[in-house]
Amino acid sequence: MSEGEGPDAGLWTLPGGGVLWGEHPDQTVFREMEEETGLVELA
Repeated sequence: MSEGEGPDAGLWTLPGGGVLWGEHPDQTVFREMEEETGLVELA
């Protein structure tokens, strides 16, 4: 993902975020990808 604002504008970064209480890490990956990119799992 490319940062659009701030001091890192134009730099490439990985989507990231935190695990919600009680959430399995696998669920976190899919939730964060959707939140950060708008992409939805197609499996």
